Amino acid sequence: GDTMKAADISLRDNVHMQLMGELYRAFDFFNKKFAVALERPVITIASKGNRAVLGWFSHDIWESSGKTLHEINICGEALARGPDQAFETLLHEMAHMKNRAAGIVDCAENQRHNGHFKNAANELGLHAETRPGKLARFGIAFTSLQPLTKKLIDEQFKPNVEAFNLFRREFNETKKK
Repeated sequence: GDTMKAADISLRDNVHMQLMGELYRAFDFFNKKFAVALERPVITIASKGNRAVLGWFSHDIWESSGKTLHEINICGEALARGPDQAFETLLHEMAHMKNRAAGIVDCAENQRHNGHFKNAANELGLHAETRPGKLARFGIAFTSLQPLTKKLIDEQFKPNVEAFNLFRREFNETKKK
C-alpha cells in the first residue's frame, strides 16, 4: 500500500532538518575543536515567547532509555540574525553546559552571569562582557564570537548557510499579516 516508512522521507529536502543537522554538526565541531568533551544534548528550536533571550541551557530535562539528557535551545526568532549569531548562541549555551558538568554555578536565578561564565565563554571562543544601563543586571552575559572563532567557523567548519534561511517570525510580525 501507501504506507510511508521513515526511510522514505527525504531529510535532505527538509529545511528544518538541514538546520538541525547544522546545529548538531556545529556542536560536535566546537566540542572537538575546543576539547570540552561535553555529552551531546538535545538541541531544540522554540519560541522565546515574551522573554528577551536568544537561547537557553536546561540540565537533565530530557530522558532516553532511562538516561537523562541536557537541552540547548536556540530561539526560533533569534535565527533571523544569521548563522554566525546562531553559532554564538550555541557556544554561549555550551559554556553554561561546560560549567554545569564541572559543578560550577555561573548564573543566578535572575539570569545574572558571573565570572565563571565569562571564563567558560572565553575557553569556547567567545568574548563576554557586561552592558550598561538596564542590561547591567544580566552581568557578563553578552557574548560575541572572537575573531579566531569566526575564522574557524568560516575556514574549517564551513557552514551550510542555506540551512539558516529558516527562522520564526516575531509574534508582532505574525499579527500584521
